[in-house]
Amino acid sequence: MPFSMKNKSRYAQLLVATTVLLLLLSCKEDNAKKEVRIPLNSFSMEVNGQLWQPSIPGGDNCKSTFYCLEGAFSGGIEGRRPFYEIYAFQDPQAIDDYRAKNHLRIQITDVTKTGIYELKNSYKDYFNYILFITNEGNKKLYINKKNQVSFVVNIDEFITTKSLIFTGIKGSFRGVLYNEDNPLDSLVIENGTFKFINGNQTEMDHCERYWID
Repeated sequence: MPFSMKNKSRYAQLLVATTVLLLLLSCKEDNAKKEVRIPLNSFSMEVNGQLWQPSIPGGDNCKSTFYCLEGAFSGGIEGRRPFYEIYAFQDPQAIDDYRAKNHLRIQITDVTKTGIYELKNSYKDYFNYILFITNEGNKKLYINKKNQVSFVVNIDEFITTKSLIFTGIKGSFRGVLYNEDNPLDSLVIENGTFKFINGNQTEMDHCERYWID
């Protein structure tokens, strides 16, 4: 039975409504795809005047290969000693452990307030130190001077988060590191900056807003 004019009009209205709904859904999906996720954490520095940034697996800044751990040493005559450890890795394969071509580790103990922290201990003693390892055919380990200040970290801010096990931290660092096997070989690190709002995870989503929302 052929459509009446009334039925044709209703059909046309339904077709238009359906088309509009599909367009709205398509636009919503496109907007979701275009949404840019902004990392909560950041890390960068200059090594001998060249920008040095951690690897970015698959170009996803939310998965950059750096992280921060917070904890505390306990026991002994000194009692509880809070610390932060910062790790950053740079590797063609985005490896984020000791096998990476280049990696940096900074440890700061007795972190109870903002201000300048001098790094002048050995990485073998587990107090305030920094080490930078390069392994591009010839592994080299660069360290701060012991018992003499050649490197400092400035803690600018503690950031309150929803985590019960991690307090956010923001700061900067600079100094000179020396080849452990050849003190005449050195690296100048400048304009080092970091901000960690989420932490205590070696594999993390730097864009996870659970920590602050």
